[in-house]
Amino acid sequence: MSQWLRQAHHEESIMYFKSLTITNFKSFEDERQVTFSKGLNYIVGDNNCGKSTIVDALRYLAKGTRDTSALQNKAASEDFSVEAIIAGNDLPQIVEDKKYSKFKNYLLTDQGEPYFRLRRSPKIEEIEQNGKKVKLDGNKVPFWNPETQQFENPLGIDALFKSLVDIVPVLADTSTSDIVDFGSTKTLGKLIAAISQKFQDTKGWKEFQKAHTEAFSDGEDSLSSMTAGTTSEIQELVQKQYGPAEVRLDFTLPDATTFIKGGQLLVTDGNYETPLCDKGTGMQRAVTLALIQVYSNMQHKTKEHAPLTLLLDEPETWLHPRAQIQLGEALAKISEDEQLFLITHSPYMLRSYRPAQHKLLIFSREDTVPSIRYSDELGLFANQEPSLGEITYFAFGIPSAEFHDELWGEIHCLIDPGSESGLNKALNKKYGFDYKKTWIRDNTTPPTHEQATLPYYIRSSSHHPENRLNDRYTDEELAESTESLIAVLKALQSMQVSTP
Repeated sequence: MSQWLRQAHHEESIMYFKSLTITNFKSFEDERQVTFSKGLNYIVGDNNCGKSTIVDALRYLAKGTRDTSALQNKAASEDFSVEAIIAGNDLPQIVEDKKYSKFKNYLLTDQGEPYFRLRRSPKIEEIEQNGKKVKLDGNKVPFWNPETQQFENPLGIDALFKSLVDIVPVLADTSTSDIVDFGSTKTLGKLIAAISQKFQDTKGWKEFQKAHTEAFSDGEDSLSSMTAGTTSEIQELVQKQYGPAEVRLDFTLPDATTFIKGGQLLVTDGNYETPLCDKGTGMQRAVTLALIQVYSNMQHKTKEHAPLTLLLDEPETWLHPRAQIQLGEALAKISEDEQLFLITHSPYMLRSYRPAQHKLLIFSREDTVPSIRYSDELGLFANQEPSLGEITYFAFGIPSAEFHDELWGEIHCLIDPGSESGLNKALNKKYGFDYKKTWIRDNTTPPTHEQATLPYYIRSSSHHPENRLNDRYTDEELAESTESLIAVLKALQSMQVSTP
């Protein structure tokens, strides 16, 4: 294991995907740049608006594919491309490692942060590199050379680049075997392989080695002894037909990983123990996510791994809301050391959102054209985690009476007008809210009429549902009032910040 891998977590910023620039890729015909957080990147939005595009672009950049037809935008006349900025304070240390020294000439710096600029595209290009004609295509990941001002292929093949990134996708179409497999390239296989290194130093394994040698090679009744006659017959025939030769059957003890590959993960839920692949989708997804968390935790302890990049597509599926919140907390914890991309439709998964460490990307369609915007508004209330009402508004665009009440209460606390009616008057006189409504009080005889701003009317309606003398506010009025109160709250918060 390279020294930089062992020290990566001591760096202020380990390697991460800082941005992607996609062109003619899937639903995006034009060029589109997307920036990311080092930690957790929440991806939300309506169905069929391009959320999976980000995950697919990262997978294509890291691994490539022979069949690119599903990635090409159908309306575009030019080939697609995916370009990335990979940044991190550990990059100078990485290129000092002999294994990665060929990347040294491709290292750039922006405002003190080292980075690589790289690209993958199926388009075939011919360039001149080191005095030779070189072809670039989708089988290679070219790096930008700041000296020659062009993309070049420093390696010839992708293998070394692929060793830099450890991408673990858990998507809707991900087979359980892609994760829960004992093979050396699978997540479970990596986990078990790390443990098996210590296992081979144990007394039990050494005793097994001795017993295996006696049973297969050296013992009087060993398999080697039993097959000696057959081996001699084979050797005699070979010598007669082809000349001098020796033939021997070897039963050397295999590496421990050989035995590990034959393992399987068994689960008992109820009365029956069966392989995980025979369980329901919910159980498979739960075990897969638990495995990723354990893998990440173990790697953090050893500090002997390339940074993980986790791509998760709706991991909340089949999970109870309470379990969704717990999973969200676990993913937020993992994102302190690893970069995560989380596609979700669940407000519960965003309860752990923190604006300083995370990024919220909101996908939508405007006149059939996919659109991406960033929201830095989630976390509006200081010293508390986002409420479900706040999440559903900023992440999913759904106003609610609960969030409206939160805004009203926060403004009431900051202004301190004394009473609800006092805040109603303050909104009118100080912040320019019109008296658009009339609130009828039913606790007087006869009922009294009060001029009301729209926020006051909605607040009174939600707090006094027993009052049947007033018409219910509309969804449009709720959206308008919510937006207006957010503007007031931000103005008040800004004043607090500017006041010494």
